[in-house]
Amino acid sequence: MKQTAEAYGVKTATVTNWIKRGLPYVDLDGMNKYFLFADVSKWLADNQITIKK
Repeated sequence: MKQTAEAYGVKTATVTNWIKRGLPYVDLDGMNKYFLFADVSKWLADNQITIKK
């Protein structure tokens, strides 16, 4: 999750909020959430999420 937050220039709390709103992720080990860049980008676009930098 930290890497995803860094990639998009947001805080991990923001990514957690996105997950609550339906951001797709993969849970392979029960402890970590993994994200595919293409899925995150599509989800952000589909949900009209803009990132302010």
